[in-house]
Amino acid sequence: MKEEKRRDLEDRLIDFAVSIIKLVESLPNTKSATHLGGQLLRSGTSPSLNYGEAKSGESKNRLFYCSYFKPFTPCLSPAF
Repeated sequence: MKEEKRRDLEDRLIDFAVSIIKLVESLPNTKSATHLGGQLLRSGTSPSLNYGEAKSGESKNRLFYCSYFKPFTPCLSPAF
């Protein structure tokens, strides 16, 4: 049941991202619509990617180590 709920959330986030993409594609070709559409596209599609990244994440200790000590490089720290 728990795995089913996780999968359901992932599916809903992907569906949401697809609907955002369709919405942005339907905006008129004006300067303001392009600007706002770009922002909407970035913010509307990131939750599904962030969720996937968080699901595959390591322990909290490893997350802290990687984000604090090596924020802009791939984290090759020892396993925690």
